[in-house]
Amino acid sequence: LELEAKQFVFEECSKTEASFTAGTLPIFIDNSFYELNNLEKVDQRLVRSVERCKLDLRRFGAKFTANSSRSYFLGHEREDVNSVSAAIDVGGDNYFDDQDILSQFKRLFQLLPFKNEYKNHNFVCILDNARTHTAADMHINDCGMRPETRCAVDKIDYIDENNKKQTIEWYDDDRYSKGLLALAYELNAFVPKKCKLNELKLLLSQHTAFKSVSKLEKLAAEYNVKILFPPKYHCETNPIEGYWCHSKQYLRKNTDQSFQRLLTLIPEAKTNFIDKHIHPKLFRRFWRTIKA
Repeated sequence: LELEAKQFVFEECSKTEASFTAGTLPIFIDNSFYELNNLEKVDQRLVRSVERCKLDLRRFGAKFTANSSRSYFLGHEREDVNSVSAAIDVGGDNYFDDQDILSQFKRLFQLLPFKNEYKNHNFVCILDNARTHTAADMHINDCGMRPETRCAVDKIDYIDENNKKQTIEWYDDDRYSKGLLALAYELNAFVPKKCKLNELKLLLSQHTAFKSVSKLEKLAAEYNVKILFPPKYHCETNPIEGYWCHSKQYLRKNTDQSFQRLLTLIPEAKTNFIDKHIHPKLFRRFWRTIKA
């Protein structure tokens, strides 16, 4: 029975879900004892108490440590759950891709002019540096120098100095690629004689058409909206990060490592955030940073 108990502890502690407790072992021993001896349990007393089992666990080499780093949610190891974000909709991948972001912002840009309070205003959106926000269509290294060479796109869209979207066709009427050299002349860029490919790329990389402009910036330009990206790793320029930080702290502090408890804690964290009036502090910090 002792060997079975030790094997049971090893198997339970090897699992990724945090369901094993000191009270689990005496129940296992109790059930195994009556099963091995073919006896019927007549009262609620355990064959081996919880306190004795705690000593057994220490003898087996188990350690009692709190999981304070992060919560683990049952079901995370399932193949149909791709990430912890599946807590929103179990069984689905809820990360946003480029197209999701673009479609949501397009809807926002379309609605802004119709709000009475925003009439005759210039719109500026401040976004974090997530890849889904900063993804670009192409890079200058994707293009060849001479005609009929490679290019990853059919046309080049860029934002000019007036925040207007401009388009240059990469292919001519015969569907042959123009090459970087022809595009340089089309963009009125000065190209020295006997200019080599690397020199030409360096020259054109300074032009607005080849600067790293995201798809989101191009979409925003169509609706006269300007996009600003704050420096990376500066959460003070993004107040929503303060909310996520507070929510995760609240969840870690109050979780019991179960999925059902998580569903209860998420709205509680939001209510706690509002009750403590944390959002005005985040906005004040944001404006102080912007003005600085």
